[in-house]
Amino acid sequence: MKSVRDIVKKMPETRDDLENRVFEYSLEIRDKVEGNPEYRNRLEQIVDEEFRRYEPYIKKGVTGKLGGFGHVVGYAADAYFFTTGDIVGTLGGKFLNLILQIPEKFYKNISYAIHTNDYLAAVQNIVEGFVSYLPGLTVLDQGLSRIAQKKMVSRTLYRVGEALGVEIKPWYSRVRDKIKDKYKDVEDRAENIISPRKSGEFALAAA
Repeated sequence: MKSVRDIVKKMPETRDDLENRVFEYSLEIRDKVEGNPEYRNRLEQIVDEEFRRYEPYIKKGVTGKLGGFGHVVGYAADAYFFTTGDIVGTLGGKFLNLILQIPEKFYKNISYAIHTNDYLAAVQNIVEGFVSYLPGLTVLDQGLSRIAQKKMVSRTLYRVGEALGVEIKPWYSRVRDKIKDKYKDVEDRAENIISPRKSGEFALAAA
């Protein structure tokens, strides 16, 4: 099942997409791979392994089509709720959405947990499904395919980084570094700030 988040940020759907995402994340990885054939081979090996690991859960089969149709119904119910404020009428569409998610949320989800040993993500998928049943919250349900894609990218990045000796930082560390670099040349103007304490000192000096 596809997520509305794919409109904003598309996740890798093919092996080449996954490799390109690694290069987009780190120019250092790209430079090392382009300058060393052994690194290229290691990168391709890791990308192949991780893509095969998650491929069954990012491809849109019957369960994905059912879930996708359920999401369409869910978004329509949310639009009806925001337009009319009719909670009871909205729950009918939300219930149909919930029913259509069952093949993915339970059967395929169990397979995902056993195959990848990622039980936490499987639980996340189920919880998001139940929360999205509430009026207006369909958007919170990412779907198993997007959860699997995010895990695939994360595992690939960390494995490649470890193999090539490149530090892979979490998103919040990257944001912090960007902010720090952006404002590193800003002068400290603390002395220009007039505080109540300094105001009192100025008053005494004036007296």
